[in-house]
Amino acid sequence: MPKAKLIFVVSSIIIIVLLLVYKLSTHALNQTRPGKAEIIEQEQSSDDASDGPANELTKNSAKPAPEAHTQVEIEASQDILVCGIEPQQQDEAYHVMVADYLNALDNAVMYEQKLAYTLFGDYQTLANEADRFPLLINFDKSFPQTPLVLMDALNICATSLRPECTDEFVEYAISADYQNGAMWFNAALLHASKGNDDGVFEMIAGIEKANVFNERRGERITVFVDALSASPASHFARNLMHGLGIEAARTLGFAPITNWCKEGANEVQKASACLSLGRNMESRGKEAIFKLIGIAIQRFVYEAEQNFEAIEQLEQRSTSIRNMYEPDDSAKTFDLLMNDEKRMRQWLVNIDSMGESAATQALIDEARKVSRYIGQAYCGK
Repeated sequence: MPKAKLIFVVSSIIIIVLLLVYKLSTHALNQTRPGKAEIIEQEQSSDDASDGPANELTKNSAKPAPEAHTQVEIEASQDILVCGIEPQQQDEAYHVMVADYLNALDNAVMYEQKLAYTLFGDYQTLANEADRFPLLINFDKSFPQTPLVLMDALNICATSLRPECTDEFVEYAISADYQNGAMWFNAALLHASKGNDDGVFEMIAGIEKANVFNERRGERITVFVDALSASPASHFARNLMHGLGIEAARTLGFAPITNWCKEGANEVQKASACLSLGRNMESRGKEAIFKLIGIAIQRFVYEAEQNFEAIEQLEQRSTSIRNMYEPDDSAKTFDLLMNDEKRMRQWLVNIDSMGESAATQALIDEARKVSRYIGQAYCGK
């Protein structure tokens, strides 16, 4: 069902891999915290029962959508217009058209087209994201120091060590986005995967000093949508939904740093560094997944200290992130505004500047304004 699929995709990009977060963060707590084992077991049971990201938002969002309304209506509780217009479906012909167009960009010479191919070309045939590494390196040879490309390269380096992933390459990549803590974070992943403790400490210090922490997720999706705007598959809303789905499915290699912090939680220097890293990720990260991983990293340290008061506070903040806004509000908002290219492009920009939660809440507020001041006339656009 198109509407249910849209809801699931949007929810997935916001709450992706929560099951990983729980498995990383609750195992030690079961063994060390008295009186909490039953609660944690219930949470894990609930998580394991889900096929996708395990949280109430996603489970609510994945419910079948109601039948399309024949008349325009506004829910009194939410004040968001329901136009009853189903988004266009992504059939097999559409996917073939998109794949063929992106793959053809391999021979392009323009920066924007080549970037789209590097990030998204062959997305249906590559066995995993690690296979994209040669494309990233080749792009950098033609267009040096593109942050999106080098950030991806560092992340892949952390999970599939390659001869190109040298200390010199790390320094080169960081210099492309020096004031962005997210670039330093990906470099920390690489050093952690190599067991280079001094390198991890240095990268965490860099995160602390960086002016911003921007994972550039909105920018990535914008590249995808822009590339298809000149293709036979040029329908904005359909391409945006597809881009969201591709991003939701993309694997990010958090394991090296989470393992490093978990195994070093009893070492004073590592514990201090991991608390700093986790707090930066939680407070400055734009994506919910970075915030939740940051909370999990802090929890490793507090579990080792048996600081149950701090763990309780982490649990409360984690719950707050998972319940950022009402699923019905976001579902109706995307149903209403998905075809509004100007507003949806601004949402992508806001993800990288304001963060996912604030950006989506701003979009929900915009949907309420449209519903109130434009009303039924908006449904005919």
